[in-house]
Amino acid sequence: MTRKDYIAIADILSKHQVSNNLIIELSEHFKLDNSKFQASKFIYYYQNEKTKNYQLQNEKSSWHGDNYPIYMG
Repeated sequence: MTRKDYIAIADILSKHQVSNNLIIELSEHFKLDNSKFQASKFIYYYQNEKTKNYQLQNEKSSWHGDNYPIYMG
């Protein structure tokens, strides 16, 4: 697999609830598949995407109705 594949997998996983053990196990498997694979970069990227998705989800839940902010004026 290539870097693009690993990024796509991390992007998909970051949108779902997955255990840390799964991320580590996938990292170990990817290392076997590709000797240049860097688990730390994969995990770091996954965590950043997970944080972004969480923040976006919370931001959306603070909006009302048709995605317009609630007027508080």
